Amino acid sequence: MLLWEPGPGPAGSAQHGSLAVLLWEGGRIALRYRIFVKVRGGDFVQWGETSTEVLEDEHGCKAFGPDVHDGSSDPAKMGIFGLTHEELLRSEWVEGDILTVKFVLEVRLEGDCESRPLSQGIDIPGPTMSQDNRALWEKGTCSDVEFVVQGYSIQAHSPVLCARSEVFQKQLTVGMQESMSKVVVIEDCDPATFRAFLQFLYTDTFPILTELMAQRLSPCEKTEGFSRIARLQALLAVSHKYEVTRLLRWCESQLCDQLSNSEVSGILCQAHLLEARHLEKACLAFIKEHMVDVIKLPAFAELMRQWPDIMLRIGLFSAGVPDMEAAAALDTFKGNQQTDHKRKREESE
Repeated sequence: MLLWEPGPGPAGSAQHGSLAVLLWEGGRIALRYRIFVKVRGGDFVQWGETSTEVLEDEHGCKAFGPDVHDGSSDPAKMGIFGLTHEELLRSEWVEGDILTVKFVLEVRLEGDCESRPLSQGIDIPGPTMSQDNRALWEKGTCSDVEFVVQGYSIQAHSPVLCARSEVFQKQLTVGMQESMSKVVVIEDCDPATFRAFLQFLYTDTFPILTELMAQRLSPCEKTEGFSRIARLQALLAVSHKYEVTRLLRWCESQLCDQLSNSEVSGILCQAHLLEARHLEKACLAFIKEHMVDVIKLPAFAELMRQWPDIMLRIGLFSAGVPDMEAAAALDTFKGNQQTDHKRKREESE
């Protein structure tokens, strides 16, 4: 409790002072206090010294302040900055009949104290491995592998490739032609998609699709939507080829969000061939929901002509046949197909 006695008058039990803090609780405590008074139109100025007090199980009211005394001995100066009440009202410490005071108090109670090391406040930078690896790849520093992608050369580092893909590890270390020449020829993927694939291997972050889409697959592309889906399908294919599961699942997720009446048949065919089960199920659910519109399109007719097993899969899913029973039916269908093909070859011979 902060108390002001203009007189100065009694500040506590048998104590006198002009401005003081009153402590009512008992018990052992240590405290340090400072009192500041604001000068008119300016800053706070400390009145008196910084004082430290230790109370030994004292009970009742006790006051603390620069001019607090017990009556038996008066301080050298009474009043705030040694001013009487009348002098204080005319002084620079009062503005508009207002005296502004700030009291800073630190209290330490009795009990065990916890010791902690002093924090140095060191600013630790965030991780940069992803950016550093990407820069290493883009600059080609110490590269030892060359990919020739449809005639376009791309440099890479065999340790990174081997660490990220078991397919690359076997290709570059187990006596295959590429392990000797360190030249890998790629004909089934366009350069822009393969660069995005390598970028993922180095950084483990997904490629920025806006950058990828900015590079056309071919001059005949008409819409950005087609380009986006085509690139995603190409990225899905290369991630499946080199068994990069995290990127494969990401491509599946992106394609699930891109399904449309015109694209779903082609995407379903690719998902079936690559055994991308999540994407395949999403395509089947889309076709079931939009069957009337999808079956009218040439892409669905082509799917029906070339892939009868996929058509059976669509029928089983639309009929609500459980996955286990549907898989058994598909195995039987494929077995019958193989028998028919064998018989036809024998008859032709």
